[in-house]
This record gives sequence, C-alpha cells and structure tokens, in this order.
Amino acid sequence: MAATNMIIEMIMSKIWSSERKKFDILYNESLSLNENELVQRLLEKFDAKRLIAQDSSFSRMTIIPTTGCTHWHRKDTFSGCSFCDNFTNNIEELAYLSALKRKNEQTYIKTIRNLIERTRNANDELRVVEHITAHDSLCEEEIPFNGLFDIFNSLNKNDQMTYLAFETRACNVNIDKIKKLKKTCKRIIVECAMEVGNEWIRNHWLNKNVTDYQIKEAISKIHEEHCISDIDIILGLPGLNDMQSKELFIKSCCKAFEFGADYIVVSPLVRKDNNLSNILYKYFKNDSILLMEGVVKGEYTGFIEIITVYDSIISLIKNFPQYEKKIIMSPININSYVCAINELYINSIYRDTAIKLLKGLVHYQKDKDFKALCTLRNDIRGSEYETSYIKAIEKQPSLADIKNTLRQVVKKMLKHFYPESYNDMEILFEKELSCYSDASY
Repeated sequence: MAATNMIIEMIMSKIWSSERKKFDILYNESLSLNENELVQRLLEKFDAKRLIAQDSSFSRMTIIPTTGCTHWHRKDTFSGCSFCDNFTNNIEELAYLSALKRKNEQTYIKTIRNLIERTRNANDELRVVEHITAHDSLCEEEIPFNGLFDIFNSLNKNDQMTYLAFETRACNVNIDKIKKLKKTCKRIIVECAMEVGNEWIRNHWLNKNVTDYQIKEAISKIHEEHCISDIDIILGLPGLNDMQSKELFIKSCCKAFEFGADYIVVSPLVRKDNNLSNILYKYFKNDSILLMEGVVKGEYTGFIEIITVYDSIISLIKNFPQYEKKIIMSPININSYVCAINELYINSIYRDTAIKLLKGLVHYQKDKDFKALCTLRNDIRGSEYETSYIKAIEKQPSLADIKNTLRQVVKKMLKHFYPESYNDMEILFEKELSCYSDASY
C-alpha cells in the first residue's frame, strides 16, 4: 500500500484546499438545519434527470448520491485520485448529505433511496444493463450495505433486471456482500479500477492507493461468485505525454487480462476543474520545459489526442485480437471526452477531420465495430491533421524516459504550490522515484 505522506498526496490536498474550506463552511451551516430541512434541500437539488449519467436502449447509468468517495473525502482534507474530479460542482449537496448522515444515518439512507426511486416512473422499462452505483458502492462508510441492497432490490421490477452493474474499490470487494446482492439480480457486473498497470504510477502519481494484490484478489472473489469483472483503465495519464500514455495503456490492458478481467472499460483522459490535468493547463500550458516533454500543449493540455486514442486501441487489438470484444469504451467518459474535444476544435483548421474521428469513437462505443474504427483511421493517413500530429509526437520522450518526465512535472508543481519547502519536498520525491520499477506492468 502506498504511503500517506507521498508528494502527490500533498499536491492533491493543496489543489483541493479551497473547495475543502468551502465545504467546511457549508457543512457547519448545514448542521444547524433539522433533518426535514436537509431532506427538502436535497430533494430540490437532485431532480430525477440529474442522477441519470447516461441512458440508451441498452444501458443506463444511475448515480447514487452519497457523501462521496472516502478516498477523496477524508476527515480533515479532500485529496484522492489525481485524474479525478466528480465533486467540484456538488460541494453544497455533499455538505447537506454529510450533515444528514451525521444526524441520522437511517434518514440518510432513506433519502438516498427516495432520490434514486424518483429517477424511475410507472412505465419505466429496464435496460439490459442497469448500472446503478455510488463512488465506492461496497464501502460501508459511504453507503451502508443494507441501504445499497434496498436500492438495488427496489429498482429490480418483478425480478426482470438482466444485468446489474456497480462500481467499487478493489479493496472493498466482499464475497458475502456480492452473494447477497445476487438476490437482487442473478447477473452481477462488478467494476473496479486499475487505471494503470504500473503499481508505482498508480499509487505515487495517480494517488489511487490500490495494489496489484488487491486487484487480483477482487477479480478472484468476483469470479468465485460467478459474476463479471470489469476493470477500468485510463487512456492518457496526467503529467505524461501521448506516447508514454499509449505504451502504458497497452501494457495495462494486458496486465488486467492476465489478472483475469472479463472486460476492460476505457476512459480517455479529460481535464476537470480540480484534477491534475487542469492544473497543468491552468498554470503550465505554455511552459517551455513541459512542452518539450509533450506533457503540455497549449489549449490542448490535459487531453489525450484523438489519433492517440485510435492508435492505442487499434495497436492493442491488432497485437492481441483475442481482446477485440472485451474492450468497452466508457459511455459517460467518452461523452465527456467528445464534448470537450469538439469544443476545442471549433476554430481549428482540422475541425472537420476531428469531428469525423470523434463521431467514429461514439459509434465504436456503441457497436464495437473494430473494422470501421480502422477504416476511419486509414482515411486520414497522409492528411494535414495526421502530419501535424506526427510532427508533435515524434519528439516526445518515450516510456523509458518516464522518470525524468515526472521529475520535471513535479518540480513545476512544487515550486508553484510549496515554494518555501521546495528543496525538502524535491528530495522526498526523488526518494519515491527511486522505487519506481518498469517491472510493475
């Protein structure tokens, strides 16, 4: 398990510090309200549509509103994964939920269930896959298990649900809980996040705090109960360039399948308010050293390039054709990526090509037509867009140079966030970096 005094942990706590202060004020104010007032405010804040993150004729993702992932929501600070930000726009709601949970846990559970049930109507038809999830669904501190069970059970109309999916951290996968949840739906999909195969990067850079052993154990427990194991992998990592990210993605997918994953859920990197990608954009997007590393790229900082997404998936499947039907593009994250990139290319001379490629990703997410994906990629070969892309990436350091890339990024971060203690913290990071191993793929 990663140490709690890692440099990335300190950086993320600093990034989130202003939101934490905002939360503390709102939380203390919320404690002065009675239970009914808190419930009423939550009912006003969470309308039915807001909790549906994604919906199609095949699948629907419903977010269970809670006090937040406990890896992020600590006792005295916000921190968590460096690529993540599911909370900036929900600080007020988190304060209400936290105050309600402290006052009366049963009312907290009842309110969550009420909010979720309002997303359905009398004529609602179940989708093939009902993805109903908290941030860490099997974490008792986030949502007591009896509350989770009741929510799942209440939404499975007449025992007609085909697949029930939910997300949880690997360390919280529990056989007894899964066994009980199978009473609500016989076909269970448990989604856990690996994010990246290299354990050092996962914990010392992404700040995930999840080990290879925990992931392997989680997959084993899921299979023991004859359930499906989905593993999340990020395509594009904050603070790394496209070529490094592509190499890591392919290695990570192979490792996840070696561990026994049934499917891999792919999420392209996007920048969000308080994740590391947006900090790089906000403060360093034109930094000469980081530009040379390929870590920043002006207005496009914090996003994986569209062609890199194509080339990463195509390279993986061409080299390992047995994975073709086991790669799933995350519907919610693909949508976020496509919307953000589409906006970036509004005034670009490559807009038409970019839109064509983005539409191809949306179609691939829906139909998994690998040949169509390859055809689209081949269609732009030799184009000005591809030429510009190749020119940008050909000078980027490779995965073999990753330690130096991370070193340069951390130096910039520490000088910005911790100028007075920069030298001491740089030494601490070098000690961490000395433990980095290429063998952990």
